[in-house]
Amino acid sequence: MNYISVEMVRYAALFIEAIDKAPDEADAALRCNWQRVAGERPCLEPATHFAPDATRVSAGGDIEETPQWFCQEHLELELEKPVREHPVFRRTENPGQ
Repeated sequence: MNYISVEMVRYAALFIEAIDKAPDEADAALRCNWQRVAGERPCLEPATHFAPDATRVSAGGDIEETPQWFCQEHLELELEKPVREHPVFRRTENPGQ
């Protein structure tokens, strides 16, 4: 079973809404936060996925559990497998059709 708190859904929705309201600003886009090494510049490619409980190493060397935005390539690197479809959002086919 996968789950996410409603509070985290609200956080992500507010973040996306703020980005969507500022489309003309150069940095107004969801960007991948993945870093090969702590302190390195993040990927910054357009993000396609949100991980509410990702872990990372902070610049100070501490391991943090924090929300992260990822492009598909780097999420697959983190997962060590392909990103799978979310069953909740998958189109349900009517077997009678």
